[in-house]
Amino acid sequence: MVVVEDFLRFKVYHVLRELEKGPLIVRVLGRRIGANGSNVFRYVEKLEFYGLVETFFEREYPYRKIVKITRKGRRFLEKLRELDRVLKRGW
Repeated sequence: MVVVEDFLRFKVYHVLRELEKGPLIVRVLGRRIGANGSNVFRYVEKLEFYGLVETFFEREYPYRKIVKITRKGRRFLEKLRELDRVLKRGW
C-alpha cells in the first residue's frame, strides 16, 4: 500500500509527536527530530498532503514557515500509539 510505505519511509511519528506539543518553525522541528532542512520540508509537505499538518508563515517574519498538527493528525498519532502498544504486547 503506497500510503503506508510513504509513512514508513520517514519519521512521521516523531514529527507528529513534536507537533502535538505545539506549532513549530520547520527548522526547529528538524533539529528536534534529527533531520536536515530538506528532509524535514519533504516530511512536512507529505504530511500536509495527507491533511495531518497545516502550515502558515509568521506575520513578523514571513520567511519562517510554521507547522501545526491538525485534528486528523492527532487521531493518526493516537492510532500509531495504539499500534505500538499492540506490537509491544505481541500478537
